[in-house]
Parts: sequence; C-alpha cells; structure tokens
Amino acid sequence: MVTSLHEVIARLGDSGLRLLKAIPRGPDQLNLEIQDSSRGVLTGQWHRDPARSGAVAADVEATCGAGAAWTLDHSGIVLLEPGADPRLPALRTVLRRPGAQLVAHRLERRAVVREAHGDYTKVMPPELAGRVASALFRVRIPSIAVPRLTDLDVDLGTVTTAPLPGRTFHAELGDHSVTDEDVALASKSVGAAVRELHQLTPSAALPLHDVEAELRVCRRWLTAASDHGLIPEDRWRGGLERAGALLERDSAQVVTVHRDLHEKQVMILRGQPVGLLDLDLLGPGDPALDVGNLLAHFELRALHARSRPDRPWVARAAFLEGYAPGPRLMTRAAGYVLSTRLRLAAVYAFRDAPADLIEDLLNPAKDRGAVP
Repeated sequence: MVTSLHEVIARLGDSGLRLLKAIPRGPDQLNLEIQDSSRGVLTGQWHRDPARSGAVAADVEATCGAGAAWTLDHSGIVLLEPGADPRLPALRTVLRRPGAQLVAHRLERRAVVREAHGDYTKVMPPELAGRVASALFRVRIPSIAVPRLTDLDVDLGTVTTAPLPGRTFHAELGDHSVTDEDVALASKSVGAAVRELHQLTPSAALPLHDVEAELRVCRRWLTAASDHGLIPEDRWRGGLERAGALLERDSAQVVTVHRDLHEKQVMILRGQPVGLLDLDLLGPGDPALDVGNLLAHFELRALHARSRPDRPWVARAAFLEGYAPGPRLMTRAAGYVLSTRLRLAAVYAFRDAPADLIEDLLNPAKDRGAVP
C-alpha cells in the first residue's frame, strides 16, 4: 500500500508516468497532474484508503464512460483518461475538436486546451466563466496587452482567447542569447506596467483579497505539507508569524491586483506592450502583494539556477526601478516575499523537487534576496 507522496512518485514511475504536481485535498487525499509520454496530460487521485480510489474510479466511469478511469493495483492511485472530469463535463467536448491538445488540467477546478488554430480554451465550472471573461475587459491600459476574448460559453464554462505575441519573461530569463541589458529593459517595462495596473480603480463587486486571506492561503499549503510529512511545522511557523508581523505594521492601500504575478504570467515582445496572462484572480488587494510575489519568484529562479545565477537579480533591480515603490510599500512587500517563499516551499514539496530547493525557500537568510 502506498502511504506517502514519495511512494506515489515511485509508483507512478514504475508505470512510466511522471508526476507534474500534486494538490493536497486533506491529509488522506492528493489530486494529481501527471505526464504520460504516450497520452499526454493525465489527472488522478491518491487516497490513503485504496478502497476509496476504487469507488472514485467507478463514479468517474459512470459519468464519463467505461475505461475513463482505472486504479494502479492496491496503491490507492486512480488515474483518469485525458479530459475525464465529472466536474468539468465540457472538457471532453472541447477535446473532441480536431487538433485540440490538453495543456494543463487541475482536476475538478480548471483545464487549458490549445486549439488547432492556436487559441486557448479554459474549461472551468460554469459559475466562474463570466467572471474570468469579464476580467479581460477591466484592463484597458496602453502599456499592457491582455488576451483577446474570441469565444465565451457561460453555460458550458468555456472561455477562449487568442494567444499573446512574444514569449514569457521566464523564457527571456533563461535564454543565454539575451543580454543583461535587454533583460533589464524588459523588466523595467514590467515594473512600469504593473504600477499602471495598480492605478486602476478596484471593482467593488469582487471580494477583497486582504492580508488575512493571503496568510490563510499560505497557512493552508504549509499545514497540508506538514500533514503529509513533507515539512515539519516548526520549520515554517516562525516564518509565517514574521510575515504576518511585517504585513500588519500599517494599513494597506487597496488597488486592482493581478494576485498571481510571476514571470510565467508576463509576455515580452520588444517594442510592444507588456502582456499579462491569467487574469482570473484580478481584483481588489494590496499592491505590495503583486510586488512581493514577483520578487519571490525571481528568488525562486535564482535558486533553480536555470539561467546565470545573477540574471534574476538583474531583473529584480530593474523591475523595482520601473515600479518605483515607496518605503512603506517595500516594507509590506518584504512580508509578501516571505509568505510567498513559504508557500512556494510547500507547493514544490508536493512536486518531485530537489530537497535543497525546499530548504533554501524555507531559509531566506541563505541568499541575497532576503532583504527587499
């Protein structure tokens, strides 16, 4: 019987599968996103009780058809065919389109499909489709490009957009043919664009994502990592308290924030506006949240060493030059850098990530990004 994430990874590997990410759904369940070299992206679940995985397989087959789910022996792992998801019934319909390719799938939450003509279709619970689509119309700033809506079906829960030109800032950082000067220019423009985003009047119709909400998300991930035996609680509790103390020093300004800003959400094309992807969480919040989240991701890339070790720091300095934050915002950003690092430690603990990366994320004093 499989009893831990590490055993889940090993059991999948024995079947020629690679875990992309695991999402905790309580101490006894994980939702899985898996890469299969022959079938592409699969989803699945692990249950501590193997009988539960058998029941899930039966339920999925009853909804999505025979053969849509199967279990791996008595491991507690149930796997779903590409597109099988009882909560996202439109996904299989979208995948039947000629040339459609499943790019990502978070079971019961969301999937992304690349259409044959290049557009991307997000499939989600129908009640979310209208909000996701409307976010695309809230950002009307000359220095920012957002995906153009090409199709919307609220009843099915599908939102289709045209791709943005250019490539992700993540790719720019990792490209050795791109000079530090070009990286700095791009990052400075990102800083200026994010500052303009934060000038937009926040929508009163959307819920405020305040400090308590952000710390709650972070605590949920860290608690799950402890529940699954991945990170001891005494390794993160003090850091989370320090983050909370930094964020409670003064009240936050409320602006329109992206809420998931990192370098994979930013598109760069020389001479063109900065592109922003995945505006699904756009809403009222603290501007320091976006700043701190992006700074923490620069640190993550430095720890990953996917580019020259100093490249993310070049980007970091230029971003701050472009955004030009004041001292109060930077104090709060320091709190969000810390909370984001802790959350990322938990997120990567649920992936097949190197142990030293998790350790470095838990120890901000180990690298030069500890002080904004």
